[in-house]
Amino acid sequence: MLAGSIPNILYCLYLLSKEQDASNFASASFVSHSLLALVMAIFLVWKHAAVRSFRGKDGRAWPILGWPLFMSLIVITASALGILTGEWRNTGKQPLRIQLTGVAFLVAAVFVLALASRWV
Repeated sequence: MLAGSIPNILYCLYLLSKEQDASNFASASFVSHSLLALVMAIFLVWKHAAVRSFRGKDGRAWPILGWPLFMSLIVITASALGILTGEWRNTGKQPLRIQLTGVAFLVAAVFVLALASRWV
């Protein structure tokens, strides 16, 4: 992966210098997006810790339960932030209803997995 990232980085730097878009990195939106990326990285580290520490009654690790919980929380958080930031403002009621129904199913799934972990 590291060897593949080197040409990508070099090409991005080339395009930034050619198009003179480097000033975009000084904008407030870049800073806020960088902070959001940092939060996502922190959650990724948390996910790895949660998967490693998720154990059943027999003491064995159960990463199969930690991964769906983590992925569900990503979708739930992204949906909530989309609603809070107005991303869904002009979409109408039907798409928002579908999204909220999906989030409700994910929340229910998180609770089911939490309850199932008691008997595993």
